[in-house]
Amino acid sequence: MRRDKMNNNNNNQKSKRSPDALISRITRILANTRKEIKILWNDRLAMFILFILPLAVVFSIYFSEAETGDIFARMQTPVIGILDEDSSVGYYNADLSEEFVKKFEEYEQKDELILYKNYTKLQLEEKLGMGELHAYITIPEGFEFNISIHFVGYFNLVIDSYSQLVLRDVQSLIEEITQDFSEDFNFTAAIDQKIEYINVPQTATQLFQVSPLFFPMIIFGLTSLINSQSVVGDIPKDRMELTPTSKFEILMGKLFGSIVINSSMVLILWGLSVGLGIKIRGSLFIYFFILWLCSLVGISVGLFISSMANTQLAAFQIFVLAFISQVILILFIENKSILMLFPIWTTMRLIIEVSLQGINLLESGYLIPFVFTQLIEFFVSLIGASILYKFRRSLI
Repeated sequence: MRRDKMNNNNNNQKSKRSPDALISRITRILANTRKEIKILWNDRLAMFILFILPLAVVFSIYFSEAETGDIFARMQTPVIGILDEDSSVGYYNADLSEEFVKKFEEYEQKDELILYKNYTKLQLEEKLGMGELHAYITIPEGFEFNISIHFVGYFNLVIDSYSQLVLRDVQSLIEEITQDFSEDFNFTAAIDQKIEYINVPQTATQLFQVSPLFFPMIIFGLTSLINSQSVVGDIPKDRMELTPTSKFEILMGKLFGSIVINSSMVLILWGLSVGLGIKIRGSLFIYFFILWLCSLVGISVGLFISSMANTQLAAFQIFVLAFISQVILILFIENKSILMLFPIWTTMRLIIEVSLQGINLLESGYLIPFVFTQLIEFFVSLIGASILYKFRRSLI
């Protein structure tokens, strides 16, 4: 009797590993995928959220005339470089250019900014291009002499237009420091700045400015929201658990069905942003891949939330908590090792540096970990969803 049981178990294991069993499993997964695509396509609310809402946001930004930089004012600590090139004299016993640099050092001690000193202009330009600086200041020759003869002393300010999270903050802080410096020496309108914005596009300026942050927010937020209701809110899945279809096959059907639908949404956003005139310096294919990878992580996180929650309301609450927490932490955390854990921030950095700045993704070693981090998050969330769903009780 015992031998018969062992033989039956061995036969069952062999049958599961046979080519026919594998083909049957793939067939069932494809059938579930078609079912999920049909369910999502017929869900008017889901289609509205995935397609109409992103288009409305993109067009409202594109035709907006408002200054988007104000949204992010005072959210992150500005990183500013400064270079003193002035050797002129003429103002009593004070070296004005040196005192101006010291004023920035005072603000650094108060944690108002991060200051880069003792770098050449070329090094500051490189750091600005690599995203390590938000702006840099050069104090030109003749700064002190012009002030001493009651002329205006100018300094040069170069700001990277990609740094939208702190663009307005950099300008307001430098104006505050300049005003403070002028009051220390009783200057009146003696100091001014010549501002140069680099990487400013000629077309679709508003969309260009907000796309690195808002596109990842839209894609990750909407894909995870829709998929957070996928498992917990799907009634047909419970009926299918009575058939030979396994829970793993059902989950894979949901995954692939969501990938098909959400890839269409990403494709529309990708094509629309390019069509409206965003200047992409990198590969268009890589730009699409970056957006698509963000949606992939959003899908897996949504499935994980849905497998964990017991009700649709609980799934929605978990999603809201996770999404809002991620956005808030992105705005205030400055440690890149921690920020890399957030898909929205990682996608934002990839868009800025690879797509907008044109840095080669494969040749730049420091960007490859961003991609691997998202892939790891995708597989970890998917494995977590599979484990939770496997031990989930089905209520029919």
